[in-house]
Amino acid sequence: MDRRSNPFRPGAGAQPPALAGRDRELQDFDVAIQRYMLGHPERSILLSGLRGVGKTVLLRECERIAGGHGWESRSLEAGRGEDSLVEAVAAGARTALAFGQADSGSRGRDMTDLLLALGEAAAERRTGVLFTIDEMQFLPKRELADLCMALHKVSQHAVPVMVAGAGLPSLPGLVGEAKSYGERLFSFRTINSLPDADARRALADPVAPGATWEPSALDEALRAAGGYPYFLQEVGRCAWNAAPRPDLIAHADVRRATPEALRSLDEGFFRVRFDRATDGGRAYLRAMAAMGPGPHRTRDVAQHLGKNSPAASAVRANLIRKGLCYAPRPGYVGFTVPLFDGYLQRIGEG
Repeated sequence: MDRRSNPFRPGAGAQPPALAGRDRELQDFDVAIQRYMLGHPERSILLSGLRGVGKTVLLRECERIAGGHGWESRSLEAGRGEDSLVEAVAAGARTALAFGQADSGSRGRDMTDLLLALGEAAAERRTGVLFTIDEMQFLPKRELADLCMALHKVSQHAVPVMVAGAGLPSLPGLVGEAKSYGERLFSFRTINSLPDADARRALADPVAPGATWEPSALDEALRAAGGYPYFLQEVGRCAWNAAPRPDLIAHADVRRATPEALRSLDEGFFRVRFDRATDGGRAYLRAMAAMGPGPHRTRDVAQHLGKNSPAASAVRANLIRKGLCYAPRPGYVGFTVPLFDGYLQRIGEG
């Protein structure tokens, strides 16, 4: 097929040609905005999940929905730059409604005063303000606590300010640790891989109406991608490029394309993360991969490494800080990147 018209778009936060399987989350957010406008404030929303499941895309969709109702929105990313969260929010507030920055000297009070004043100004103008915050697991605990405290006051005063945040699976636990009432401020949504029917739509809809997939080709592509939206885009892109016919992606095309898709994922999506680990961290990741996709008990990983628990714990903590692993529950560790064990095995590291 013509590469110039390839509809598939693998990329960080890139909008897929068919946003399949996320209707419920987007409809609920739309209702929340409308309830705010009717004077019935809703909780802010937090999306958590592994890498490559489309959380950033959903944040952009939340911005689009809010804008459709006349709201202003500003996007932030934790862990980027040197500004504190309150400074970043203040900068966003100024551009949203020409509002000044709080400067009491107390970050928690500044955040609270800022969002309350911003909400009051928005209400006077019959609008609202949405802040989207990506990679929220990288927020320092103090700043996450400041945000929780501010949203608590925003909720009590019923002013139209919302946060839509996204982060790794550890995010709900981090919110609870930051403030005891944190879990009551947000509607938590776990974003997973797509169910079979939605994954099929994500591959089939972009090629229609001019072309189609051979049924066995679609099955093969789904097996290769595992239902993960980013991987579906990569496999779809390579399958399209490998198909010689202008109207059909055949089983043989997918078989030829799969190694190329895996090579692209290995050299980009997977490798850039593995390269961030120290030698000790890589050894820990290899031990996890040798044990399977996980999550795994931390004591089992330490045993596999031949290390005592305190030594292994320090390595694990560093991997978690870098966003390469997460703790799904006490005593367990998992990859933040889906199918990472397969990558390490392909390059001889697992």
